[in-house]
Amino acid sequence: MHILFLTVRKPPKTSTGQVSRLSSYPALLVDEPNIFQRIAALDPAQVFREVESFEPALLVYQGEPEIAEAWKNLGEIMFPRLLAYATSEMEPFVVLETINQRLWGLRRQRLKPSGRTPAPEEVEPEQLFAELEPGKQSEARRQARRLLESYALGPFLDQVSTAAMERLLYCVALLETALDEVVLPPHPAVLDVGTHIWSYAPGLAAYFRQKAQGVALTGIELDPWYLQAQELLRGEWALHYAHLAGATWREGDLEDLPLPPQDVVCFFLPIVLPQNTVLWRIPMAYHHPVQLFKSAQWKLKPGGQMLIYNGVEPEYQETLTALRNAGLEPTTTGPYTCPLRQQPQGYLTRVVQRTRLGG
Repeated sequence: MHILFLTVRKPPKTSTGQVSRLSSYPALLVDEPNIFQRIAALDPAQVFREVESFEPALLVYQGEPEIAEAWKNLGEIMFPRLLAYATSEMEPFVVLETINQRLWGLRRQRLKPSGRTPAPEEVEPEQLFAELEPGKQSEARRQARRLLESYALGPFLDQVSTAAMERLLYCVALLETALDEVVLPPHPAVLDVGTHIWSYAPGLAAYFRQKAQGVALTGIELDPWYLQAQELLRGEWALHYAHLAGATWREGDLEDLPLPPQDVVCFFLPIVLPQNTVLWRIPMAYHHPVQLFKSAQWKLKPGGQMLIYNGVEPEYQETLTALRNAGLEPTTTGPYTCPLRQQPQGYLTRVVQRTRLGG
């Protein structure tokens, strides 16, 4: 989502020119990285030409309240469909935190399920791991063949994209490292928290069906209201992959959803840093990593496993802090080396449920 901050110091002149066709829809609702840019606002005609060239999804006017509001009112004449916000606050993350609640409701108001299912996709074998250097590609593809055979993943080759197959294989390789020494009961209940589009769900299901003779797999996502590929919602993609995996998918917050006791709870790339919560347009009311991990522990059966994967060290350190504050002690934790990428790739943490909280 492109965000443009205009620093305004004087009231605007009234001349504006031709009304722009620039629109924040559907760009406002598409899941893209955030880009911040600031320009000083002087002449409206020049400023609005620059606004158009930047093509923002969100326009923030910063300055004295009356001046910022005057610029916003003039800007809304020029850009009637562009989401705008006037503020005296100069810190971008504070501004985003303030408007996230508005965006949260706007997505749900404007976006409706299409009723369509994704068009068929297929893996292009020569494109698998193409981003790796040539010396590592052959080993990655050898490992991929092993995983495809060991976990009967072949049928998914003509049902998912190349990118989805890579994520699926990365997921299975990570689970092997994290859980292969763990004894699980037959047909375990497995919960995956924060699924995004859940393209790796078939890999999750395949691993537990092989390791534990079956699985009751459930995925939950807090915010499925984003347009993704093929103009489908994130939640529609998650339901599609859930169907391929023979799994269940639900929208909601882990703390509020009634769920049966689980044998495994997975967190792949949980949002534990406040700034990441803001950047992903999630209201801070939903940022409660300590309570999140406590809720996961409450949903685990005695002897159940909580598995957490963090991609970068700051998130990993924040996860360890949140676990300590939740009164939880990791059983194992540390850097993870991905056999497909053949290099360190994030951090793995496992927590075993000993007793119920307060038990």
